[in-house]
Amino acid sequence: MEEKVETARNLLALACGELEPYSAVEVIEASPRPVTAQHAAVVAARLGCPVAEIVIFESGATALGSGECADRRWLVFRLHLQTFDFSKAETKAMWVRRQLAQAGGDPASVSVVVLPFSSSIQAENPA
Repeated sequence: MEEKVETARNLLALACGELEPYSAVEVIEASPRPVTAQHAAVVAARLGCPVAEIVIFESGATALGSGECADRRWLVFRLHLQTFDFSKAETKAMWVRRQLAQAGGDPASVSVVVLPFSSSIQAENPA
């Protein structure tokens, strides 16, 4: 019963804008253009995961370097877990880091963040 009360409190805080879930994510890439559904499907196939695990965060203006203009970027992540319990997110991130390290990947690409991710990836618009 206590767990249900805590979940209800978290959902109420989330609805009021007072709480964001913790996300254990793996950084995949950055794109200068909005990520299309087709591109997300290619990324998911490359990673061997469902396309639903591919989430996007649209960054604000990012300084690219001296002499270059600021630009928006769409950061592509693989969402491994989303929860209101930081310790669960941290534990999942540690397991994913370990798996990546054992497979020769970059464990530094996995972290726990509080970001407003979007899973609604833009459909292709033929021009």
